[in-house]
Formats: sequence, C-alpha cells, structure tokens
Amino acid sequence: MAMKRAKSWILYLGVRLCFTLLRWAPRRLGYAVCRCIGTLIWRVDSKHRAIGMTNLSIAFPERPVGW
Repeated sequence: MAMKRAKSWILYLGVRLCFTLLRWAPRRLGYAVCRCIGTLIWRVDSKHRAIGMTNLSIAFPERPVGW
C-alpha cells in the first residue's frame, strides 16, 4: 500500500511540474507540447480511443464514424 501511494505521489509531482513549466512557457510552445502529448496518447491508448469513438457515434448518430 505504501509503495502504491509513493508512486501516485511521484506521478502527481511530475504532472504538477509539467503544468507549471507549461504555464511559464510561451503559448506557442505550450500548444506544440500539448499537441505532441495528445498525439502520443491517441496512438498508444487504442482501447480508450475505441470507447470514445463508440460513445461519440451513439451520441451523434448523424455524424460519420471517423469525424
């Protein structure tokens, strides 16, 4: 239990540090970094991408599947 809590705390601090650095970065650089992170997650997390696309197709049946 203590190891899991330590890992969660380290992850929290890492994310917090990234957000702090992005806040100080120029807006253009922040957009580029966030776009890269989003693209990486899109490519790596296919399970949740499929769930999200299914949810979108249920919520908006008139829209094409790959929108």
